[in-house]
Amino acid sequence: MSTLSLTLKLPFTMLGRDFFFVWASQLLSRIGAGMTGFGLGVWLFQRTGSVLDFSGIIVFGTLPGLLITPWAGSIADRHDRRTIIIGAESLVAVSIATIGCLVWFDRFDVWHLYAIQAIISISVALQEPAAYAAISSLVPKHQFGRASGMLVVSSAMPQLIAPLMAGMLIDIIGLPGIIALDLGTLIFSLSLLLAVSFPPLPRLVEETLSSTASSTRRIVDDFSNSLIFFKEHPTMALVYGYLAIGAFLTETVAVLVTPLVLSIYSAPTLALIMTSAAAGALTGGLVISVGGGPSRWTVLILFLNVLEGLAIAIAGITTSVVGLCFCAFSVMLCNTTFFACVESLSRRKVPLERQGRVFALRQFITLASVPLSAIIGGMLVQYVFEPALLRGGQWSGTVGDWFGTGPGRGTGLFFLVIGILGILISLLSMTHRRLQKLEQHVPDAC
Repeated sequence: MSTLSLTLKLPFTMLGRDFFFVWASQLLSRIGAGMTGFGLGVWLFQRTGSVLDFSGIIVFGTLPGLLITPWAGSIADRHDRRTIIIGAESLVAVSIATIGCLVWFDRFDVWHLYAIQAIISISVALQEPAAYAAISSLVPKHQFGRASGMLVVSSAMPQLIAPLMAGMLIDIIGLPGIIALDLGTLIFSLSLLLAVSFPPLPRLVEETLSSTASSTRRIVDDFSNSLIFFKEHPTMALVYGYLAIGAFLTETVAVLVTPLVLSIYSAPTLALIMTSAAAGALTGGLVISVGGGPSRWTVLILFLNVLEGLAIAIAGITTSVVGLCFCAFSVMLCNTTFFACVESLSRRKVPLERQGRVFALRQFITLASVPLSAIIGGMLVQYVFEPALLRGGQWSGTVGDWFGTGPGRGTGLFFLVIGILGILISLLSMTHRRLQKLEQHVPDAC
């Protein structure tokens, strides 16, 4: 039996069959989506060569979901979560099939990609609050940390496997073949979800279903109740605010990784660097899955983001493939470990009957920064940093003397600035008294 199998056997024994089926479903669908995403990203950049066009994938992939997120949280707490999850996954399958048809008949264009991304964004926004709350009801409280680690693994393994598979297969079976594989994983994923028995909605939420208030009024009330939770527990508001700032900074550079690498190297090198990032994420998830992670909040958790900022800064300086791979590994190791710790914290601190709404509000706050960061990052790099550090550019005789000039150097300088900014924010957060004593300010709710 392999080391990975032995590593995963213990968590699955403790977390149960239904959790395993949900976990495997997410793993398979994400592998297929990762392969398609890699292929479409390479297709778009090679076709247009525009960083802003590439940023458009991020905008259309987040903004529609962002707009319906408050409703998604309310729906997750008021309706059958199994139906929501399966329905959303089915919508994704239809969207991928549409892309496949357009590619097969050579009718696929950039605006088609943006439209499909918008539909997928909506389906994911509906699915995630329901899945988050449902998993909290499938797993005992003392296993929340281990479950969060396993969910990180289900996100990281596709990042590790998908780029390698897509990089090897794109020249053999082409984009249509990759999309067909994605459809196959989605169909199998749906079959696993159909075999899961989700617990019924919590009693408190079921009682609200009998309310005579209109659906719109109930949704507004649900969103307000989520805000009340943070008003009652301002320390949790600080944690989520910190997450939003971190998401803004991370997405600002994440959207630029592909243009940065492809401006110097080829698609196989990009796949290698993305694989290294996924290996870091997988390592962090496995560590939390086996060990369960810290049982209480500690300032040391914030130190992970200091290391992440340092790795981003180094990635901006180096042009070595080995160096970029190491930085990608380190960034995702720190990021996913931090994320798993915060996920476990949220499951303990937020009442089960309110987790869908609070999770949706958290997603709303986090996702709101994603389109903005993609646009700001893309525009700053394309119109300021890159032109300034080209040979003969505005900064070529000053900053360029020590940082270097040429394609990709402006993007690298931008990475350095964002990395330093991330380090400073993390160090400042570590000194905040409320964050230091979070466990004293916010009692466990479940």
